[in-house]
Amino acid sequence: VLEQQETEARKRPPNDPLHQALLDLQNNRQEEVQATIQALNLVQLRKVLSILRAAEIIEIEANGSSLPVAMDASLKLGSLGKRCMISPVPEKARSFASALTPKDALLLISSAGRCEALETAARAAKKNGTPVILITCDKRSALAGHASYTLLASNRIQRIASDMMPSQLSAALVVEVLYYLLRMENL
Repeated sequence: VLEQQETEARKRPPNDPLHQALLDLQNNRQEEVQATIQALNLVQLRKVLSILRAAEIIEIEANGSSLPVAMDASLKLGSLGKRCMISPVPEKARSFASALTPKDALLLISSAGRCEALETAARAAKKNGTPVILITCDKRSALAGHASYTLLASNRIQRIASDMMPSQLSAALVVEVLYYLLRMENL
């Protein structure tokens, strides 16, 4: 496969706009991954891992384009034996959040950190003493103010001066980090 890729690379004409677009995308995503890993606060991360390990139920909520990341988080955590709940219906998710206990956890995923439905769920969970974990790109967002712990994903808007479409790569990477580290017994 590597040999085939090298042959294809030699066939490309110089200054091919498609090839340049692919290189730009690759560089952008590599920067996003690096910035996300570097932005993770180890103290917060250790606390979040401890909470997720001990949680009886983990409710995962997201909005809009973050929903696929939340569903992936539910599948990954569920494969580790965690009881997870996710619903794209805000009313159902909100009512479930109000039934959480201090032995549970609420995991919110919102790149922008602004969503009234997620804020309502966070307030309900906090009222019951449930730890609220937020994965976001904006640590100063209104939603971050309701979170017990915030895991910062790369804020692409601050790093890029191009018209690249926003991705969920950094939020998905944080979920992948949690999954990987939860699988390790000694962390």
